[in-house]
Amino acid sequence: MNDTITAVQGIKVGHAHYEKARTGCTVAILEKDCVVGVDVRGGNPGDYNVSCFQGTTTVESADAIFFSGGSWFGLDVAQGVRQFLVDKGIGWDTGFGIMPCVTGAIIFDLAVAQHGIRPDAKLGYAAAANATDRPVIEGNVGAGIGATVGKMLGMERCMKGGVGSSSVTLDNGLCLGALAVVNCMGNVFDPYSGKTIAGTRRKNGKGFMEAVDLPSTLRFGLGRADKNTTLGIVATNAKLNYKQTIKTAEMAQDGIARSIRPAHTTIDGDLIYAVATGTFKGKPFFDYLAHLASDQMANSIVRAVRKARSMGSIQGLAE
Repeated sequence: MNDTITAVQGIKVGHAHYEKARTGCTVAILEKDCVVGVDVRGGNPGDYNVSCFQGTTTVESADAIFFSGGSWFGLDVAQGVRQFLVDKGIGWDTGFGIMPCVTGAIIFDLAVAQHGIRPDAKLGYAAAANATDRPVIEGNVGAGIGATVGKMLGMERCMKGGVGSSSVTLDNGLCLGALAVVNCMGNVFDPYSGKTIAGTRRKNGKGFMEAVDLPSTLRFGLGRADKNTTLGIVATNAKLNYKQTIKTAEMAQDGIARSIRPAHTTIDGDLIYAVATGTFKGKPFFDYLAHLASDQMANSIVRAVRKARSMGSIQGLAE
């Protein structure tokens, strides 16, 4: 059974990465004429073409969303994704050729990635070509291969992050799924068990340092700012208008706040897209649908770290 975001009809997801270089990208190919909204909460986002989906613009649909490692260098992935869509004839027919709409965002993984090797157009094309409606592969893949979590005391005591995805399908056929790339400064908290499961490890290796345990004079990340981000997509087969997708993205951010502590800081670039494919013919109660978005985002974040394998000295929960 598919319990990931690709259970939503009209969503395909693919990964590509440079395994030895510990960096990569993840691409979601979207149903034609779906509606897309976005909400940005992190203080230091790195994004591509996000302004098209923030409420006052006329663009309401996209053909693909990408997430990439490599920080600003990873924005080169967009060129490869766009070329794949052109080759497949996907996009807006301008009368002068096909024009695909691509949007996306990046995480900072340069602290663990091999110097000089970054996600590029070639990798973006490969991830788009790999996109499928089969269950999403999770953990150390795609944009999450170099992701880490719990960097309140820097990289020395962090743990492995990654890609996570989940979904829920109701009896009436309404489906909502989420995908997260987890590379946060804070600890990952499982709201279902009520416990921190990954994050800033104590010096003796037993348990985790929470923000409240740190000296008040200590700067988060020991001054190593701008190196953290959680990125997400929530998708549903419901028919939503533009404002409703934006509100869904806003409420999905609550899933980050429920599962990452602290979240939405000035040194995180947290960003969530919402996508409505409109293939479900019923009329769901909107607030309940948006609540499901929050719930599935939290679940995806928890799954990302539970599926993450150790990488060198950086411990992962999968072992």
